[in-house]
Parts: sequence; structure tokens; C-alpha cells
Amino acid sequence: MELTEKQNQIANLATDLFRELLVAHLAESISDAEDTFQRDENATEPVVKLGISVHFQPLNEKPEVKVRLSWSVKRNDEASGVVDTTQTRLPFAQGGAQ
Repeated sequence: MELTEKQNQIANLATDLFRELLVAHLAESISDAEDTFQRDENATEPVVKLGISVHFQPLNEKPEVKVRLSWSVKRNDEASGVVDTTQTRLPFAQGGAQ
């Protein structure tokens, strides 16, 4: 399927905007991946995962093209506790705490 001139312009603009964002944030995303790798004892190497989304309204005569670049930093946290149903309960004074 061939693209119309307008569709080609949208694709070209989105590509240019993506490149700008990638160049602007690539070093930061790599640094984030390296930091995460140092804290994750199960990781074998740093990994960068980038997401891109392109938004535009195709029926507009002059559509605004928005490109979003995202990446996530893996963070882990853990908490645990034991529920001991056999623990005896302390009786409270009649009428509540004084």
C-alpha cells in the first residue's frame, strides 16, 4: 500500500522526532540500566528497553505529531512477615485503654 504525501510527512516527522528523543536520552537510559544491573544480583548484564509511541489525528488538515520515548528502571523491594495464629492474645482492660 502506498502512502499519501500527508502520511509520508507524518512518518518522516515521527521518525525525526524519535531520533531527537533517542539521541537526547540514550546515555541516560544506559546509565539507568547500568545502575539497576549493579543492584540486581540475578541479572547477567544490563539491558535497556525503550518504548516509543506516536500519536496524531489523521483527519486533521495539519495533524500535530507527538512522539513519546519511555524506559523503565527495574526496582526491587521486598518485605515479609509471619502471621502467628497460635500466639496468645493479651486481654484489654474492660472499657478500653486508659
